[in-house]
Amino acid sequence: MSDLRAHPADYSPDPDALVARVRVLLPSLPPASARVAQLILDDPVRVSRSTLQDLVQVVGTSEATIIRTARTLGFRGYPDMRFALATAAGQRRQEHQITGDITVTDSVRDVIDKIAGAEQRALRETAAHLDAEALGRIADTIVAARKIVLYGAGASSLIAADLQQKLMRIGLISHAPTDNHLAVTEAVLLTPHDVAIAISHSGETSETLAFLRQAHKTGASTVALTSVDSSTLTTYADRVVYAAGRDDIFRPAALSSRISHLMAVDCLFVAVAQRTYDSTTRAVAATHDALSASRARKH
Repeated sequence: MSDLRAHPADYSPDPDALVARVRVLLPSLPPASARVAQLILDDPVRVSRSTLQDLVQVVGTSEATIIRTARTLGFRGYPDMRFALATAAGQRRQEHQITGDITVTDSVRDVIDKIAGAEQRALRETAAHLDAEALGRIADTIVAARKIVLYGAGASSLIAADLQQKLMRIGLISHAPTDNHLAVTEAVLLTPHDVAIAISHSGETSETLAFLRQAHKTGASTVALTSVDSSTLTTYADRVVYAAGRDDIFRPAALSSRISHLMAVDCLFVAVAQRTYDSTTRAVAATHDALSASRARKH
């Protein structure tokens, strides 16, 4: 499992990496630290301009909690965090992006621009936060597997189906059951030669937890794709892939996390395809020819 709490020496002022780290860690933080982290997301400029004593008054917590939160986020202390936030805020201003949540009075043009901006941010944050080493190791495990079973409930089932179809098309044995009873049944029958991949934005969906818990018991290699650090799902995962995701009234988790999870899935698939280049090109050519012949017969 990758460690999200970066050492100070590893910190990069990349605003996307900073926002992604705060967003992923936020649900697992204690309440007082969570208030500090939420303010960083809501008003980074205010935090960057606040002294430690100012922030104590704004957030209603202690200096020790603020310093501890800064260190949890990967900084040596509060001054380093302020500097990083100021740098990130400056870069954000240069982008001239439309930001903010969608409101009931927004025009359709505003909706288009805001959704485009939000999804671009989600992709950048996910790219900045994806652990390349972890993805590579997961790809190695998939390549060596006898079978890959993927499961997600609700909207996450679409992500599971997307990856399953990609893997199937390059000749890898993969299943993505949509019924939770079938998913648990498949999980129980897995072996240490198999891989189970569970997808859940919150990491707390009961059906998905049951699937990965059973797969973990069999000794299969287990992978979780989620947006929340230290969620219950991660306790059953040998490796975790984190993707950005946030909620608002018009774009709940199912929508906001979808594009980030699809990006993570695409990166994982390409890493697998690279490792199986010869067989992948043969399989893609064969399936392309078969589908082309099928389409030709319709005309």
